[in-house]
Amino acid sequence: MELLKFKSLFYFIYYMVLTNKQKFNIKHGLPKNKSHSIKSISNLSGYTEGSLRTVLSKGRGAYHSNPQSVRPNVKSATQWGMARIYASVNPTTKSHKIDKPNLKKKKKYKIYFGKIVWVKKRWVKWGT
Repeated sequence: MELLKFKSLFYFIYYMVLTNKQKFNIKHGLPKNKSHSIKSISNLSGYTEGSLRTVLSKGRGAYHSNPQSVRPNVKSATQWGMARIYASVNPTTKSHKIDKPNLKKKKKYKIYFGKIVWVKKRWVKWGT
């Protein structure tokens, strides 16, 4: 097995000790062990709730279809699915690469003079 070279002790601790949930919380400036709902993960990460629910169902299915690969400290399929969500919103993980076709970004809206307009890489007429 190839040993990884780290720039400093911080990178070693960050990549080797923390869970994906803790990395997510640190990235967004929240307490390390704070739990989130799918809606709050959606708001923070920018992915749609529907795509995160798809990833959750894939995690639940993986829990039931391959029970010998599940760690003994995981008690439910939902717990396994939420761990998969946290892993899939982190772009440095293998799970993100696997779930990337299922993950969809939210549409971006802008407000012009009190009217909400969807901007699709170009200016949109918003008057009259």
